[in-house]
Amino acid sequence: MPADTHQPDRHIAAAEGQLIDAISSLWQQGWTPSDLITYLAFAHSQIELQLVRHAIAAEHDRSAYGDRISPLWHRQLQDVTIDAGPTRPVLRFIKRGGSLEDAVYVSQLLSALPPFAPVTEPPGEGVLGVVRDPDDDPLGQPTGDPDPGMLRRVRALLAKAESTEYAAEAEAFTEKAQELITLHSLHAMLADVGTEFHGPAAIRLATERPYAKEKFLLIGQVARANRCQAIGHQGFGLVTVIGFQVDLDAVDLLYTSLLVQATRAMHEYGKVTNEWGESTTRSFRKSFLVGFASRIGERLKTAAANATEHIANDDNGRLLPALASQDAAVERHTTQLFPNTTKARTSHATDRQGWSAGVAAANAADLGRRKPLTS
Repeated sequence: MPADTHQPDRHIAAAEGQLIDAISSLWQQGWTPSDLITYLAFAHSQIELQLVRHAIAAEHDRSAYGDRISPLWHRQLQDVTIDAGPTRPVLRFIKRGGSLEDAVYVSQLLSALPPFAPVTEPPGEGVLGVVRDPDDDPLGQPTGDPDPGMLRRVRALLAKAESTEYAAEAEAFTEKAQELITLHSLHAMLADVGTEFHGPAAIRLATERPYAKEKFLLIGQVARANRCQAIGHQGFGLVTVIGFQVDLDAVDLLYTSLLVQATRAMHEYGKVTNEWGESTTRSFRKSFLVGFASRIGERLKTAAANATEHIANDDNGRLLPALASQDAAVERHTTQLFPNTTKARTSHATDRQGWSAGVAAANAADLGRRKPLTS
């Protein structure tokens, strides 16, 4: 009888060990806490999501990582494990209505996930070094944190663009934010000319449902305008963006803000029907986002070209060679991280009304230059 009494707990402990081992293995394969939670939210249920949140906290609590985690990892760990306890994740799961079979299934699911290109060092291996050659280092090396004052100004401008009900105001705020971002990026790049080389880095962004493919298209447009490359992970709700750190920060900030602006404008149309009264809301919204992304990409590239021309007129011929060198480094790093990428079929518009509405919304978020650039 005593053996029977303790056997269920042994099973639970074994399942917890299996789950924590699977998570530890993922950390060594390029995954981060945010990657894992984004994927589960994208492809699975809230039950699995909550179990893994608690298991991530338990894995960290039982590990010997200590402070040997990068700042990115520390931030993600705090975000992902908020309200999660580090004790007995499977036992807690079962007490709240889950089953041991479900916990074992989640462990097997995590064990079968493919490796990801790393965006930071795994826990336990310290933080990124100061300078590394991107040909030798699979992670690359960011140039360091951008000017925090500039980021505060950009965030304040984008917050105003997202909150205003007037398209002209949103246009002006977003335009000024893009101007500051572009100028800062180019000045930072020129400051590195002739100094020890800093290589590209990578970040991961989420494309939540619905309309994940269309959101990836928007990320791609923002990335290209900021001299970065975007690689989508189909079925995972994740996109890896490769570039120099100051440009990656720009992509993150601009994509987040533009998605808020596009979503708000899209929902202003409410439910959409065709001439026979049939709902076309989904096709309208997909086409809206495709049209928005296409048009906003044109506007971002125009703004970037204007800023580049402004600085090139007064840089003693240094800017264009520096840009070429940076583009080559990003291309090299992308190939290093993703040697076997294939071009996926991109989303296209099927609803003319939705496309036109998306283009109009992108025009309202126009990023074109209206006044002289100042640094």
